[in-house]
Amino acid sequence: MWRDFYDVEEELGRGRFGVVVQCVEKASRRRVAIKMISRQKPCREGDTSMREIEALQQASGHPRLLQLIHVFHTETETAFVLELIRGGELFDYLGQKDTFTEDEAVTFTRQLLDGLAYLHSKKVVHLDLKPENILLVEEGSVASIKVIDFGLARILKDNEDQYEAHGTVEFVAPEIVMRFPVSTATDMWAVGVLTYVL
Repeated sequence: MWRDFYDVEEELGRGRFGVVVQCVEKASRRRVAIKMISRQKPCREGDTSMREIEALQQASGHPRLLQLIHVFHTETETAFVLELIRGGELFDYLGQKDTFTEDEAVTFTRQLLDGLAYLHSKKVVHLDLKPENILLVEEGSVASIKVIDFGLARILKDNEDQYEAHGTVEFVAPEIVMRFPVSTATDMWAVGVLTYVL
Protein backbone atom coordinates (compact mmCIF):
# COMPACT_ATOMS: atom_id res chain seq x y z
CA MET A 1 0.00 0.00 0.00
CA TRP A 2 1.12 3.57 -0.64
CA ARG A 3 1.29 4.40 3.08
CA ASP A 4 4.26 2.02 3.34
CA PHE A 5 6.24 4.42 1.14
CA TYR A 6 4.80 7.86 1.99
CA ASP A 7 4.01 9.87 5.14
CA VAL A 8 0.99 12.20 5.00
CA GLU A 9 1.78 15.82 5.87
CA GLU A 10 -1.48 17.68 5.18
CA GLU A 11 -4.74 17.62 3.23
CA LEU A 12 -4.65 19.80 0.12
CA GLY A 13 -8.20 19.39 -1.12
CA ARG A 14 -11.34 17.34 -1.09
CA GLY A 15 -13.73 16.73 -3.95
CA ARG A 16 -16.73 14.66 -4.87
CA PHE A 17 -14.60 11.65 -5.86
CA GLY A 18 -11.61 11.79 -3.56
CA VAL A 19 -9.10 13.51 -1.33
CA VAL A 20 -5.70 14.99 -2.22
CA VAL A 21 -2.97 15.05 0.43
CA GLN A 22 0.60 16.30 0.50
CA CYS A 23 3.03 13.53 1.39
CA VAL A 24 6.72 12.99 1.74
CA GLU A 25 8.39 9.90 0.29
CA LYS A 26 10.10 8.03 3.12
CA ALA A 27 13.15 6.96 1.10
CA SER A 28 13.99 10.18 -0.79
CA ARG A 29 12.18 12.85 1.35
CA ARG A 30 10.67 14.19 -1.90
CA ARG A 31 7.29 15.86 -1.47
CA VAL A 32 4.42 14.66 -3.66
CA ALA A 33 0.65 14.95 -3.89
CA ILE A 34 -1.44 11.80 -3.53
CA LYS A 35 -4.99 11.69 -4.83
CA MET A 36 -7.04 8.93 -3.21
CA ILE A 37 -10.24 7.69 -4.82
CA SER A 38 -12.42 5.25 -2.88
CA ARG A 39 -14.30 2.53 -4.77
CA GLN A 40 -16.98 -0.02 -4.08
CA LYS A 41 -15.50 -2.59 -6.50
CA PRO A 42 -12.09 -3.45 -8.02
CA CYS A 43 -10.78 -1.11 -10.73
CA ARG A 44 -11.54 -2.28 -14.29
CA GLU A 45 -10.96 -1.02 -17.81
CA GLY A 46 -13.36 1.81 -18.60
CA ASP A 47 -13.71 2.95 -14.97
CA THR A 48 -13.25 6.66 -14.33
CA SER A 49 -10.01 6.10 -12.40
CA MET A 50 -8.60 3.93 -15.20
CA ARG A 51 -9.44 6.62 -17.76
CA GLU A 52 -7.70 9.18 -15.56
CA ILE A 53 -4.60 6.99 -15.27
CA GLU A 54 -4.47 6.51 -19.06
CA ALA A 55 -4.86 10.27 -19.66
CA LEU A 56 -2.12 11.11 -17.14
CA GLN A 57 0.19 8.55 -18.73
CA GLN A 58 -0.37 10.18 -22.13
CA ALA A 59 0.33 13.61 -20.59
CA SER A 60 3.64 12.38 -19.20
CA GLY A 61 6.68 14.43 -20.02
CA HIS A 62 5.10 17.78 -20.92
CA PRO A 63 6.01 20.73 -18.66
CA ARG A 64 2.49 22.26 -18.79
CA LEU A 65 0.69 19.09 -17.68
CA LEU A 66 0.52 17.42 -14.26
CA GLN A 67 2.89 14.45 -14.02
CA LEU A 68 1.88 11.03 -12.72
CA ILE A 69 4.63 9.34 -10.71
CA HIS A 70 3.01 6.08 -9.60
CA VAL A 71 -0.37 4.39 -9.04
CA PHE A 72 -1.40 2.09 -6.20
CA HIS A 73 -4.53 -0.08 -6.35
CA THR A 74 -6.23 -1.86 -3.47
CA GLU A 75 -9.65 -3.51 -3.29
CA THR A 76 -11.26 -0.27 -2.14
CA GLU A 77 -8.96 2.54 -3.25
CA THR A 78 -6.85 3.90 -6.10
CA ALA A 79 -4.04 6.27 -5.09
CA PHE A 80 -2.35 8.48 -7.68
CA VAL A 81 1.13 9.69 -6.71
CA LEU A 82 1.51 13.04 -8.50
CA GLU A 83 4.03 15.81 -8.68
CA LEU A 84 3.39 18.46 -6.03
CA ILE A 85 2.55 21.91 -7.39
CA ARG A 86 2.39 24.55 -4.65
CA GLY A 87 1.86 27.82 -6.53
CA GLY A 88 -1.89 27.90 -6.00
CA GLU A 89 -4.90 28.04 -8.29
CA LEU A 90 -5.05 30.50 -11.15
CA PHE A 91 -8.54 31.44 -9.91
CA ASP A 92 -7.19 32.53 -6.50
CA TYR A 93 -4.34 34.45 -8.13
CA LEU A 94 -6.74 36.36 -10.38
CA GLY A 95 -9.06 37.10 -7.44
CA GLN A 96 -6.23 38.74 -5.47
CA LYS A 97 -5.03 41.02 -8.28
CA ASP A 98 -6.37 44.53 -8.88
CA THR A 99 -5.30 44.35 -12.51
CA PHE A 100 -4.28 41.62 -14.89
CA THR A 101 -2.27 42.78 -17.88
CA GLU A 102 -2.72 41.69 -21.47
CA ASP A 103 0.88 40.41 -21.44
CA GLU A 104 0.04 38.13 -18.48
CA ALA A 105 -3.08 36.92 -20.29
CA VAL A 106 -1.02 36.15 -23.41
CA THR A 107 1.61 34.28 -21.35
CA PHE A 108 -1.05 32.19 -19.63
CA THR A 109 -3.01 31.46 -22.81
CA ARG A 110 0.10 30.49 -24.76
CA GLN A 111 1.18 28.04 -22.04
CA LEU A 112 -2.30 26.56 -21.83
CA LEU A 113 -2.43 26.09 -25.61
CA ASP A 114 1.05 24.55 -25.58
CA GLY A 115 -0.05 21.92 -23.05
CA LEU A 116 -3.33 21.29 -24.87
CA ALA A 117 -1.61 20.90 -28.23
CA TYR A 118 0.53 18.15 -26.73
CA LEU A 119 -2.45 16.51 -25.03
CA HIS A 120 -4.54 16.64 -28.20
CA SER A 121 -1.67 15.22 -30.26
CA LYS A 122 -1.93 12.18 -27.95
CA LYS A 123 -5.70 12.03 -28.70
CA VAL A 124 -6.62 13.04 -25.14
CA VAL A 125 -9.26 15.64 -24.29
CA HIS A 126 -9.26 17.16 -20.81
CA LEU A 127 -12.96 18.17 -20.66
CA ASP A 128 -12.71 20.12 -17.40
CA LEU A 129 -10.58 23.17 -18.14
CA LYS A 130 -11.31 25.97 -15.67
CA PRO A 131 -9.24 28.31 -13.47
CA GLU A 132 -9.35 25.87 -10.52
CA ASN A 133 -7.70 23.18 -12.66
CA ILE A 134 -4.81 25.40 -13.67
CA LEU A 135 -2.10 25.82 -11.04
CA LEU A 136 0.77 28.24 -10.85
CA VAL A 137 4.12 26.50 -10.52
CA GLU A 138 5.44 29.50 -8.59
CA GLU A 139 3.28 31.37 -6.13
CA GLY A 140 2.03 34.73 -7.38
CA SER A 141 3.14 34.48 -11.01
CA VAL A 142 1.76 33.11 -14.27
CA ALA A 143 5.32 32.72 -15.51
CA SER A 144 4.67 28.98 -15.43
CA ILE A 145 1.38 27.07 -15.17
CA LYS A 146 0.28 23.43 -15.17
CA VAL A 147 -3.05 21.85 -16.08
CA ILE A 148 -4.28 19.42 -13.41
CA ASP A 149 -7.29 17.18 -12.66
CA PHE A 150 -7.72 14.68 -15.46
CA GLY A 151 -10.76 13.08 -13.79
CA LEU A 152 -13.06 13.76 -16.77
CA ALA A 153 -10.40 13.27 -19.46
CA ARG A 154 -11.02 10.84 -22.29
CA ILE A 155 -8.81 9.22 -24.88
CA LEU A 156 -10.39 9.68 -28.30
CA LYS A 157 -10.55 6.57 -30.43
CA ASP A 158 -10.87 6.51 -34.19
CA ASN A 159 -14.38 5.62 -35.39
CA GLU A 160 -15.76 5.60 -31.84
CA ASP A 161 -17.79 8.53 -30.50
CA GLN A 162 -17.06 9.61 -26.93
CA TYR A 163 -19.67 11.33 -24.77
CA GLU A 164 -19.46 13.19 -21.48
CA ALA A 165 -22.31 14.36 -19.29
CA HIS A 166 -20.31 16.29 -16.68
CA GLY A 167 -18.39 19.53 -16.51
CA THR A 168 -18.34 22.94 -14.90
CA VAL A 169 -21.34 24.95 -16.08
CA GLU A 170 -19.49 28.17 -16.92
CA PHE A 171 -16.90 26.36 -19.05
CA VAL A 172 -18.79 23.40 -20.52
CA ALA A 173 -19.05 23.25 -24.31
CA PRO A 174 -22.42 23.06 -26.13
CA GLU A 175 -21.78 19.50 -27.33
CA ILE A 176 -21.74 18.27 -23.72
CA VAL A 177 -25.02 20.03 -22.92
CA MET A 178 -26.61 18.72 -26.14
CA ARG A 179 -25.10 15.23 -25.63
CA PHE A 180 -23.13 15.28 -28.88
CA PRO A 181 -19.75 13.53 -29.17
CA VAL A 182 -16.79 15.37 -27.63
CA SER A 183 -13.62 16.24 -29.51
CA THR A 184 -10.56 18.43 -29.12
CA ALA A 185 -12.86 21.35 -30.00
CA THR A 186 -14.65 20.73 -26.68
CA ASP A 187 -11.50 21.81 -24.82
CA MET A 188 -11.10 24.79 -27.14
CA TRP A 189 -14.52 26.11 -26.07
CA ALA A 190 -13.24 26.25 -22.48
CA VAL A 191 -10.04 27.96 -23.65
CA GLY A 192 -12.22 30.60 -25.32
CA VAL A 193 -14.17 31.18 -22.10
CA LEU A 194 -10.96 31.37 -20.06
CA THR A 195 -9.46 33.86 -22.52
CA TYR A 196 -12.62 35.97 -22.34
CA VAL A 197 -12.51 35.93 -18.52
CA LEU A 198 -8.88 37.05 -18.62
